[in-house]
This record gives sequence, structure tokens and C-alpha cells, in this order.
Amino acid sequence: MDDWMNESNYFEQHKTEYEKYSHPNKPLSVHCSEVLDNSMELLDFYGIDDKVLSAIIEFLSYYHDLGKLEPEWSCEGANRPFHSPKSVERLLRDHVLLQSRKELTPIVYYLILKHHSKLNRPRETEIFWKSLHGFDAIFRFLKAKELRKYLYKFGVDPAKLVDIFGLFKIADALSATETKYHQTVRNLMVEKPNYSVDDVKALIKNGFDLSLWEKQQWISDLPEIALLRAPTGWGKTTVALLYPLNKQPSRVFVLLPTITAINKYYTKLQERLGNKVKKVFYFYDTEIKEDEEKLATLFFANCFLAPIVITTIDQFLLSFLQCGRYQTRRVAFRNSAIILDEVHLLNPVMLRLLTYFVRTYKSDYNLKLLCMSATLPQALMQYLKAELNLSPSAKLDFGNEYKKRKRRIRFDLTRNDIATSVDEIRREYEKGKKILVILNTVRKAIEFRKKMENFAEVQTLHARFMYCDRRNKERMLEELASKPHVLVATQICEVSLDVSYQSLYTEAAPLSAMIQRFGRVNRKSEVETDKCNVHVFLSEGAEKSTYPYEPSAIADCWHTLEKLEGPLLKNEWQLIEEFDKSMTYDKFKEELHKVVDRRLNMDVWEEILQKFYCIDASEESLMEILEYRDSFTTLALPHPEMINDDSRKKKMERLLDDLNEARGKTEWKKWRVLSASAKEMSIPVPLRWIRKYPPENNVFPVVRFPKTYYSLDLGLVSEIE
Repeated sequence: MDDWMNESNYFEQHKTEYEKYSHPNKPLSVHCSEVLDNSMELLDFYGIDDKVLSAIIEFLSYYHDLGKLEPEWSCEGANRPFHSPKSVERLLRDHVLLQSRKELTPIVYYLILKHHSKLNRPRETEIFWKSLHGFDAIFRFLKAKELRKYLYKFGVDPAKLVDIFGLFKIADALSATETKYHQTVRNLMVEKPNYSVDDVKALIKNGFDLSLWEKQQWISDLPEIALLRAPTGWGKTTVALLYPLNKQPSRVFVLLPTITAINKYYTKLQERLGNKVKKVFYFYDTEIKEDEEKLATLFFANCFLAPIVITTIDQFLLSFLQCGRYQTRRVAFRNSAIILDEVHLLNPVMLRLLTYFVRTYKSDYNLKLLCMSATLPQALMQYLKAELNLSPSAKLDFGNEYKKRKRRIRFDLTRNDIATSVDEIRREYEKGKKILVILNTVRKAIEFRKKMENFAEVQTLHARFMYCDRRNKERMLEELASKPHVLVATQICEVSLDVSYQSLYTEAAPLSAMIQRFGRVNRKSEVETDKCNVHVFLSEGAEKSTYPYEPSAIADCWHTLEKLEGPLLKNEWQLIEEFDKSMTYDKFKEELHKVVDRRLNMDVWEEILQKFYCIDASEESLMEILEYRDSFTTLALPHPEMINDDSRKKKMERLLDDLNEARGKTEWKKWRVLSASAKEMSIPVPLRWIRKYPPENNVFPVVRFPKTYYSLDLGLVSEIE
């Protein structure tokens, strides 16, 4: 290697070449300098102080676009070669190495090669490698399963290496995106949360209660990993913002269970805190596709570049699962404070992954986590304490507040099918009531809704609607909040609705779900309920069913409710106490083991990914890890032939034509709008359907299922089940 040149000498010797324009109105020399400055600023913001990593950032900044100096890059359009391989070819040809750690030079070459793509493990068939002359040594090195050990040998943490690569990519994108919003993004990316106690007090809109506020302030004294249980209406989601105040985080993440909850909370916080609050979720681009500013800065929003980010648990998990271009997202969690609301709603896979990643990254990332719930079961609390090694002072429990409340619900039990209640629901509706009907499956919800054709105002809500239609339905329900109506829904309404219903008709479900369903009724009552306003049904054979709940959970719930039927229920605390008795810690762990541990082996996961590579979708074993029971879905576009509404059918036909025509031929901005439109009209469909009826070959998966149609009122109706 004696004839190899270090990076700084090479840059100095080729400064004249670097005056070539590589970006609009910007020579490569200016671009590289900006990338380096932005990267170092981000490195400092996230507290990453490491000489080797700083040298790697410098190398990436100088040479990631070196291929643009080649004569071939001057040509236009399809004949222009992709510059990343050309950059590495030139580095190989001119013998440029990472002087501070020569042994890491192949890895830095690989990062340059991948700076516009995913960090997937190299394969000989990839066009990148085929086009890269002299790649053999790099390929063999990176393919080895000992990559992680090799990095540690030379004092480099693979997770840290990926993070600084993510910061470099953000810096690169910022320099390349010269828009009128450039300075706004740059300011936000290094701004820490700086709200105050007075800001939190001002966010409490429904009357300030001094005695309650004194208790709420205890949240700020909680340790870095903590639990909070407080009743519905206690204000925990708002006052949880007190938790990070004494901890000086780089970011505050608020993880909420639904898009509806995110949008409401975002509006509330933005009124007080302004631009420092951002929201991010999978369907976010569908909501902003007509907004020039937000669309232009979508990449930076998706990288969580804001002091306060409101998002979902899956965004957190996917970042740590190393999914897609995860390197620009996971780094944002360094030194962050995470507020996770409704932790009891996590399915077993999500819960196991959450605790694994917090435990694994807590120290290196200086993670702070507050898990909250109105109905935090004792078994779940014990599990979180054990998995996260919580201190005795890590729990604030205001569950006793339930005992002070008036009885809001009174229920009766019926061993019969819920379909027998249609006439009774009609009579209540005709008296001017708001009625909620909850069924356990989409199919049963649709069948029940069909029995109510002659009702004047009936809405259906479940998971198998196009996103645009589900959003319209939720808006419609807000408008109906004070008017008589009937909502037929599945369990998705357990947390997504802020409507107080006067009557509930529901199928039996696990007790934790029933407590959530009961919370949709008489939400703001100040008078104790004497009449029955909740009706629970258990149809014949339901205790033997295996979908979507375990039969034992239904049986346990029914047994518990029998002890509290009618006047026997004094307050909601009794339900929580009974749930704690039925779901012991040992039983909870047994359920987790049965559902998760046989499918989820994180040691194998880490061995495959080496704390470096992203998930490769071709690895079926990795995909199966996330397939919990049969409830996992994937988004797909329904074929126009399946849509029975003419306007929707024509819109879908136009969309598919535009997608096919635009593939590889349109500018990035137009493609983002088309992509967002496709997501907006997609439907979550079960993976088992996809396996049986594979989607048609298209830019987006297009499904055509037999005996299936899509209705604006009913959603996706199918006999496949």
C-alpha cells in the first residue's frame, strides 16, 4: 500500500477538477465543503466524538461524488452512468485510502457505492458490482459474516458507523436541495426541544386543575426509563411533555397508536409550539401531496429532523429493525426522549421488539423512555420492569383515581349471536341515541352492517378501506359526534375514536380489549349510571374459535364479567383488578413465549444483519419474524374490476395508467405525488390472501381476488375468509 495516497492529499491535488458543476448552480467543491460542514454539525449535535468516524465523514464528503468528474458523466439522460460506482472506480484506480484507518478503506468504498441506495449485503449478480472494475477484494471482504468482529477489532462500532453514514446522507441531501425552505430545514436539524413548563400548562385546554397539576408535575422527576398509569381524561398525553424537560434530549418522540390521534395531537401542539413540531407516519405523504413546501422537505421530515416528532411505534421499530434506508432515521433516536402512549395495545411481537431494542441500545444511545397507559396491567408492568431493569422509583401509578369516579357503564351478558340485537338497536336509534356496535372480524362487521340497510344514518369502520375513504369516514364521524347515528366497527375503534356513545353492543373479546371498548361509552358522565348501556354477546362456538383471539382469553373475560354484571360493577377499577388477577405475570410470559419466542430469534437477526446491513426482502426468514398470527397485512391496490363505485373505478384506472407510464420516465417530484396517490388508494389485505392469489406485476402490487369487491360504504367485501 506504499504507493497509495491519503485522502487529503488527493483532494488538494484535484481542486481544479472539483470546480466542475455537479448540482444546480453549484460546483462540486462547494457541494463537498457544505456536506462536510453539515455533517460535522450533525455529529456534534448528536454527541458523536470519535476521530476515526470524523475521518470517515471527511472521506465520504470529499469523494462520494468523485464519479461526476469522469467525462462520461457529462452526457445527459439514460446514457449518463450512475456516479457511485464511478466514484469507487476512480478511488481504486488512483489508490486513495483512508489514511487514519487504512484497513477500513474497503468499507468506506462500500459506503460511497451505496450512498444512494440501501445497505444490503453485496451479491455478485448486482449491477453495481458488475460495473465496478477491481471490486473483487471489496466484495469478498463485505460478504464475510465476520464484518462486525472486523470493525470492532479496529475500534469501530458498526451501529455508530451506520449512524454517521446516515448523518452524511442527510447532509448530502441538504446541500443538494437548494430550495427556499433550505434554511428552515437546516435550523431544525440542530434545534433541541426548548419548550417550558408554562407551555405544557397552556396546552391543558379543558380547565386547569391545580390539585391535579401538583400530581402531574411528578412526571418530570421520573428516571430515564419509566412507567405511568393514569385514567382516561387525566391528561397524561399532554402532561407527559414534562417528562423530558430535566433530561435535555436531542429529540422528543411521542408515539401514538393511531393516525387520528397523531393529527389531533399535532394540531394541539403546533398551535403553541409552532414549527418545532412535526408528524411522521406511513401515510403522511398522502396528506401533503398537494403542499409544495411539505413535499419538498418530505425526506427531512422522514428523517425526524425536528425537536418534537409525533409518530407511531412501527416507525421506531422499523428504524431499529434496519428496514430500508434506516440509517438516516435510527440516528435521530440518539440522546432522545421517547413517550409511548397506550403501551398495553402493543401486540406480542412489537412488545418483544420494543424491549429488546431499548435494552440493547439504551446505554450507547442514551435512550429515555416513558411507557404510559390508562389500563396498564400488573403483568405488563412486571414484564417491563424485568426486561428494562427499572428502578423502584420508575413507576407513577394513579390507578386508584378510578375509584373516585362515578360508574359510567353498566353491562349485561347474553349467550347469543350479536345479530339478534338489530331490532333493539333500531329502537334505540329511533329514540335519538348514538350507538356503537363492535364485532371481532371484518367479515362479521360487514354482515351486521348489511342487516341495517333501512337505518337513516349508519357508518362502517374497519381496517379494509382505502386510506382516503377511511380518513373521510373518520371526519364524518367527528361531524356526527353530537347527532344520532350507529357505527358498526371492528376493534380498530378501541383507541381511534373520540366520540362518546350512549350505548354499546359488542362481541366478547379479551378483557383488556373490553376495557378499551367500555371506554367508548358515556365518556364524560358526571352522574352514576343506573341503567344498562353496554350489551356483551357470546355466540355459540365463540369459545372454540381461534380467530382473531385465543379462546382461553374469551373464556377468561366472560368468567370475569359474570362476577361484575349489572349493579355488581361499582367502578372501572374493579375491571382492572380482575384483569390483574386473571392475567398473572407467569401467564403473561407463557403467552409471550407461545406467540413470539418460537418465531423471533434476535440473536439470529443480529448475526445476519451484523448491526450494519439492512433487511433484505429476499430473506423469507426475516419477513416471517414479523408475521404475527394471520393478522399481518400488506398494502395493495384493488384491480378496477373489483371496485363497484364508478368514480373510484375510473380514478383507479387513471392511477394505474399513470404509474405504468411514469415508471422510470418521470421526475422525482411527480413520482412522489403518484406514489402518495397509490398509497392513498391502497387497502390492507391479509398476507395469506396474497400467498394464495399473488398480485399482478405492476409498479405497485395490484390484487384481483375472486368473489371480492370494494364498496365505499362497506370496504373490501370478500368470501375468501
